[in-house]
Amino acid sequence: MNADLRCCLCGFDSGALKRTTFGEWCHLTCSQWIPEVFHRLSNGNHSIDCTFIPKYKYKLKCDYCNNQYYGETVCTECSEPSCKSAFHITCALKNYCKFYYKVNANGADSVVSYCDKHSTKSRRKINTNRKS
Repeated sequence: MNADLRCCLCGFDSGALKRTTFGEWCHLTCSQWIPEVFHRLSNGNHSIDCTFIPKYKYKLKCDYCNNQYYGETVCTECSEPSCKSAFHITCALKNYCKFYYKVNANGADSVVSYCDKHSTKSRRKINTNRKS
């Protein structure tokens, strides 16, 4: 694997990659589902800004892979309050985890993610909320 062409968030090298504000590469999917990552205009290009990711997220261990890039990559956490599950976005997608946009009480959008154990429960909760 060419280290220069791997995602700075998950460590994997396949898929659609885009430059970050620091010149690294990032999956578009990873940038979409990690709440602290966003797209920024830089020199006329839309680059991905990863500067607001908390340091602790680099220390989380992915529940689905062997973490060969531990300390260099970022995991996100299950949004179920009692769950301690953490995962790379690419690993989560392969393991039936679910991601949603949610509107907060203040009207702002936020990203929620659920591990494979809680993804079915979260879907029922979201569908129930839509009907009411």
